Amino acid sequence: MEKPVSPCISLCRLNDQDICEGCYRTSEEIRTWVYLDDDQRQNIIDSCSERAAID
Repeated sequence: MEKPVSPCISLCRLNDQDICEGCYRTSEEIRTWVYLDDDQRQNIIDSCSERAAID
């Protein structure tokens, strides 16, 4: 399994729901990213994909 890579695309702007309009992470997910293990990071990436599909 490949190591999850940050979904950041350097378009950092939080919307009214506290979700980045570039990568679809919450501000908490962005702040804690460096402390998470690979499974936790993959869970966030999956959540980001779901949020992007809704947007």
